[in-house]
Amino acid sequence: MTLDKIKNHPQFPFVNFQKNNIDFLMLELYWVELFSDILGENIVKSWKPELVADQEDGNPIFVVANRNNNVPRIIRVIQRFNIRALPELNLNTLDTIYFTDDAFVPYAPDISRGATDFDMLTQVDELVISSTVSDDCEKIFREHIKLWCVDLVSLDTMLGYVNDYWKKVNSKLIQNLE
Repeated sequence: MTLDKIKNHPQFPFVNFQKNNIDFLMLELYWVELFSDILGENIVKSWKPELVADQEDGNPIFVVANRNNNVPRIIRVIQRFNIRALPELNLNTLDTIYFTDDAFVPYAPDISRGATDFDMLTQVDELVISSTVSDDCEKIFREHIKLWCVDLVSLDTMLGYVNDYWKKVNSKLIQNLE
């Protein structure tokens, strides 16, 4: 199934994935197809599934690794959703959000520095992305996956991109302390 067909499915973006097995499988397939679409046929062959997706909370929804590098690279995607209906940052307009308790950022990347593999000994470089399903999140996801998986930027370079993203996002989140 192609990414376009998945995105045209009547249940997309499969927000009922926790209760509906078909929505869960379609959501998992969305992340697989998006990842494959970014990498292309030749590069995607180097990436293998690592963990089973978790239907209970979407953590993880998608995990793959490339063990062909000196230090294996892992991508872990966590399905993000605004369950508390918090004020939500619009990633397209980046309008300032004023909030009293908390705010919701639909796309949250991180680097797992000093991560170890399942053997608890072997170092791995892991890009962790917590994201909702949206066009805006998909755009940023595409950029980050291309940098990490195609361009193979260093861990420190990727950390710089992640930090730049958070500086831009955090400048738009203003807590109202009144």
